[in-house]
Amino acid sequence: MIQEIAPHRFDITYRPDRAPQEEDFLLGSEEDRFWLCRAPEGVRFPLFREWEGRPMARYLFSIDGRAFFLALTEKGPRGDSFFPAPVSFFRRGEGMAKPLRFAGVTAWQLIRWYREHSFCSACGRPTSHSETERMIFCPHCRRAVYPKISPALILAVTDGDRLLMSRYRGKESTRPLGEDGVLLAGYMEVGETPEDAARREIWEETGVRVKNLRYYRSQPWGYSDTLLLGFTAELDGDNTITLQEDELSAAGWVPRGEIVRENEDFSLTNEMITAFREGRL
Repeated sequence: MIQEIAPHRFDITYRPDRAPQEEDFLLGSEEDRFWLCRAPEGVRFPLFREWEGRPMARYLFSIDGRAFFLALTEKGPRGDSFFPAPVSFFRRGEGMAKPLRFAGVTAWQLIRWYREHSFCSACGRPTSHSETERMIFCPHCRRAVYPKISPALILAVTDGDRLLMSRYRGKESTRPLGEDGVLLAGYMEVGETPEDAARREIWEETGVRVKNLRYYRSQPWGYSDTLLLGFTAELDGDNTITLQEDELSAAGWVPRGEIVRENEDFSLTNEMITAFREGRL
């Protein structure tokens, strides 16, 4: 998955007093597009020294001790080798090393958080940044805000050699579910355990009851401020599907041999589907 970058080491420790060095990465974005650079070693983020006017910057995190900063400017880097790319670029990242792709996804989560909290949601006044932790606060009413992380579930429900797959509403397709279907998914609600949320989501979306619910793996998902929790479960009783049509456009039991998936290293969903297809789940 995208966060698996070993032997490289990701360090989210907050260091607001660290100043950018010439070879540190300086990330700048316009709307949902990042400035990237075509360099001999591959696609990468611009370096601090490559930006116009040495702009103000905010420390984000480091990988292998090399820092990533957010550029606090509307100007871009200098040179013809730089180009804007949407955040979706990091899914495939043609020519970009995996640690940098992961950095882009993670930075996007922080960038959106900073943008959305320039003003206090309680009193409307400008906010300030803590010097001791990654926190935004209102100097007037003292309201504190931390980066948002929302727990959500990815659910692989099996019935012997069949996997329950679905398609979201608004993503209709004429292709078989085994080719472009996804797993059931949903957010946890207030007061729920992950296990309770998993059973509820499966029942609400398909009318199916499950047993032998087991935790699989997790994944931080910066695109939606989410921590994904993967669970497996087995059908318990009737396999008839009652579709929740305001959430899904299709759902069905797909035999293992009919599942087609590209090999990719990005998402928990794809890993779980691939693991089932190969008999590892």
